[in-house]
Amino acid sequence: MTAKKLGLDYHGVIDTYTEIFKRMAKAWVDRGREVHLITGTSLTREKLAEIRAFGVLFTHQFSIVDYHTEIGTNIRYDQNGRPWIDDDLWDMSKAQYCKANRIYMHFDDSPIYGQHFELGLHGTTYIQVTDDLMRVITSRLRQHDEMEALGLNVPF
Repeated sequence: MTAKKLGLDYHGVIDTYTEIFKRMAKAWVDRGREVHLITGTSLTREKLAEIRAFGVLFTHQFSIVDYHTEIGTNIRYDQNGRPWIDDDLWDMSKAQYCKANRIYMHFDDSPIYGQHFELGLHGTTYIQVTDDLMRVITSRLRQHDEMEALGLNVPF
């Protein structure tokens, strides 16, 4: 069986629903699975420290900006220091990374990225994080915790 790998976006996912993804990532890492931080922002030492301060575990990391810098993509920066590349290149980068690294599922808040993910045997399940979805997950986690408190062994 192929080890399942989890992908998590930073902005709008880890930084917004920290407790849920902290718990999810820990469960995956505790089972010896990989958790990939997959984000658009450059992963400078300072940015990684900021992300790690949320306490969400990850075993691998990928930055769209850093990747495109490495391969020589033309990146321009606006007056606020934000990087810009061709929209299609940017939008498909996370999906390409997930496919190349056989990520099982990826949580992201942006619907534009989901259009580039492939389903199938080696595809990645793209899960768009919304407030409604997170309310459902929070409810299920509470039920899980209540059953565990009763001494019932319930898988996460």
